[in-house]
Amino acid sequence: MLKVATVCSGIGAPEKALKMLGIPYELSFFSEIDVPAIRAYCAIHKESPDKNFGNLENINQKPIPQDLDLLVGGTPCQDFSNAGLRKGGEEGSGTRSSLMWYYVKLIALSKPKVVIWENVAAVVSIKHIRNYRKFCHTLSGLGYRLNADILNAKYFNVPQNRTRLILVAIRKDLPVFFEHPRGFDCGVRIKDLLEPNVPDKYYTKTLADMEPYNRYYPNTFRIMPLGRIKGAVIKQCNEVLCTEGIFDCLTTKQGNYILDERIPREKPIRHLTPLEALRFMW
Repeated sequence: MLKVATVCSGIGAPEKALKMLGIPYELSFFSEIDVPAIRAYCAIHKESPDKNFGNLENINQKPIPQDLDLLVGGTPCQDFSNAGLRKGGEEGSGTRSSLMWYYVKLIALSKPKVVIWENVAAVVSIKHIRNYRKFCHTLSGLGYRLNADILNAKYFNVPQNRTRLILVAIRKDLPVFFEHPRGFDCGVRIKDLLEPNVPDKYYTKTLADMEPYNRYYPNTFRIMPLGRIKGAVIKQCNEVLCTEGIFDCLTTKQGNYILDERIPREKPIRHLTPLEALRFMW
């Protein structure tokens, strides 16, 4: 049975993946500071909050196991993302994304057999590539063989255009080699993950602030005004998507509206329900 740990664990997507693949595992610990996420994690995976090692910055004060088979972490992406302020993740900078270096310290302490790191594709952009190369060089120096690729969730059974860099590091003393899967369009669309009956409270009260997104997509709308982040490169509006398609990359700051035409209504535009939002991220 695999001994597994995750950091910046969120709702535990790596743990869910292992279950879906039928791979038995024992959770050594998880690391999360967001209270709702901790509650969700423990409820979904039936784990005790006592297994939460808390803040990654202080994790070296915990009893770190030395027999981990798999360590998975998706450290904060905000300072790499094109939708954020792009402050970077340089070691010692104090940005949220610099938590990647605390992840490195954890790897050095625990020496797991396999390490997985996930982040936005912008981490290998010109602005951040030097930091990324230093990260890879450090892992290699710790005795790991690396394989990284940029994958898109839409090719892995999720109707969302979500690209992420996935780095897999395997200890060099192990005769194990890894190639990233290619993936393919499984044909899953927004409509396939929607709840059959949705309460009225999720539907919009007015269409006064709606306008067609553009002439090529007459069934796609956007909501004005634009949501703005001071200093951000991209200022993203709340799109209203036709359920025949897929989502762009979902974020917590979006309204996440869909044009639900399955049930005849005067105003068929509504929010996603919490269960639907979970399905699109699962």
